[in-house]
This record gives sequence, C-alpha cells and structure tokens, in this order.
Amino acid sequence: MKNNKEIKLFDSKLFIANNKLLFGGNVVYDFEERYHNISSFGLENQIQVFNQLINSLNEVNLSNSTKAETILVFSQILRNLSKKNIKSSLLTIGDSLFSTTYARLISLFGSEHQLYEVIHTKNLAEKPPENMTSLFVNEDFNMEFLAENYFSLILINFDSVNNQIETVFAESIRIIGKYGNIIGYGSDLQQLERISGYLSDDIDIYKLDSHRYVININISSDTSVKNGVTEQIFDFIELRNREIFSFLQFIMSQRPNSKNNEWYRVIDQAIDNMAQIETIISENHMFFDNKDLVFHTNEVKNALLDFKYEAFLNRKHYDFFQSNLYDCYNDWVEMFSIESKNFTGANL
Repeated sequence: MKNNKEIKLFDSKLFIANNKLLFGGNVVYDFEERYHNISSFGLENQIQVFNQLINSLNEVNLSNSTKAETILVFSQILRNLSKKNIKSSLLTIGDSLFSTTYARLISLFGSEHQLYEVIHTKNLAEKPPENMTSLFVNEDFNMEFLAENYFSLILINFDSVNNQIETVFAESIRIIGKYGNIIGYGSDLQQLERISGYLSDDIDIYKLDSHRYVININISSDTSVKNGVTEQIFDFIELRNREIFSFLQFIMSQRPNSKNNEWYRVIDQAIDNMAQIETIISENHMFFDNKDLVFHTNEVKNALLDFKYEAFLNRKHYDFFQSNLYDCYNDWVEMFSIESKNFTGANL
C-alpha cells in the first residue's frame, strides 16, 4: 500500500506521501508508526479505510476546504484510538454531516466503542449505527446531564455552537478524559480568540484557508489545561472580591446623608462586582466542587441590593439589612475560601 509519490488532497495543504498524512510539510498522522498503535485495528487496515474515506469525499458535493477539514478530523480519530486498547467514547457537539461515518469508524476499533452526538435539531439518520446515541439539547447547549461521563475524544462544530462557544468549550475540558483530545473546527478564525484563554501550548492549529480551520488539543495527565482555566477563574474572583471588601469597609462605616452621596456610588460598584462574580461562577459551574456557590453568590448580591434600597427609602430597618449583608458576605467568603484551598491543594 506504500506510495512514495506525494499526492495533494482537495487542492489544499494536505498531502499523502509514504503512508503519512502531511499538512504544510508537517506530519499529521503516520500510518507506519507501529509502536504507537496498541489498538486491535491494524495499520494496514487503517490505511485501507482511510483511502476509502478519501475516495468517498471525492464523490460528494462539498467545498475542498470542507473535505480537507473532514479528512483532518478522520485522521485525528484514527490517531487517538490507535493509542488505546480499552473501551472509548467519542462525543460530537453540534451538527455534523459525518456523525454516522464517525460511529462506523470507531466501531472498527471495537464494537464496544460508543459515539454520542449532542445536537438541538432532529435531523437524525434513518438508521443510525447501533453504537450511536443522539442527545437533544436546547440552543444554549447545556450539557450538565453529561456530568458523570468522560470521553477520550470530543469533536466540536464551532459554527453550530457559535453563541455558546466559551461555555461549550469549558464544559468539554471538564468531561474530557486523561490523554484525550478535543478537536474543534469552524469557518471563522475569530472563534479561536474567544477561547484563547483556555488553550495550552499543546495544540495543533490547521488553517485550511482564510476562514476554515481545525484545532486539536491534547489533554495530558497533568490536567494543565483544566488547571489553567480554573486558575484564571479563581484569580478573577479574588481580584473582584478584594475590591468588594474595600467597598464594604466604606459602606459599613458610613451612612448616606443624601441620595446623591458617594455611598451610593460605592455600593453600586460592589453590586456590579458581585454580579460579575455570579456570572463567571454560573458559566463555569463545572469547575467548582460546591454547586451551591452560585446561589450563595446571588444571595450576597441581593443582600447588597436590599441594603441599598433600605438606605434609599430611609426606612427603619437599616441596621437589620446591614447585619444581613455582613452575615451573607462572611458566609460566602468562607465558602469560596474552601473552594480555593481545595483547588490549590489538589495541584500541589
């Protein structure tokens, strides 16, 4: 099956030469790396199936960049599963033309391999493969129901989840297994800027043209990507909390004497900071052990609002709402401190 001639694929930067898939001169997947294949699906058979996939794509009416994108995704599935000799699950997020093909491909590595697709449209294949399960979600792509699942490979169509890219990507990082891969693809390079804070150095980016791209992120056992994301979240909350503490010192020690007083400006800043903290915890809840933290954050924000309105209306329960704010905030600080210590201790 070996072919020494360099064959260009789909008028792109992709080439096949010496049983290697190359992109821009760099090896994407080497079908002769026998020491890296510990699966039951032999490399000779992989080459044969891969050539069949290329031939199939030649017959469909798609753009060359989409065909090149698809071949890159296929190659990453082969590379990922070749490194495993245990049951693996693949998750696709967003609409895909090739979900059934992915399911059939992973079944060649073993009938126990499963594919789950998370979609919000019901364009199901007439007869999906037995190892394929479709999971319907709303357009917000809330995937809390996958909390107890871990996947060796996650494919994300960024175009399908464009409005929820950050949330979907953060959730994917949480549920990807050790030594897994997250593969994303889309038609707008600006999408990558929105998740730049989540990306590590161990990433391959394949730019197919001025718009389309494929990325492959390797998740190592040291969970550096996950820890990097979590650390950014904790740093953000701690920074906002230091400002809130300073604001509270002022509003607790002062009493407003007019409705245009500095006191109201400061408490509004405290409310805004707490709202920012509430938002980032809510959007990244998967990184926190205590799932009630978001509710306690909301309680502090509401306590600030109640205290402000009590002062504004000049009613008789000012001291009560001040005390309530004091208690809510201290409880929240203690809860967040435990979360922070747990994260720090787990990564020493």
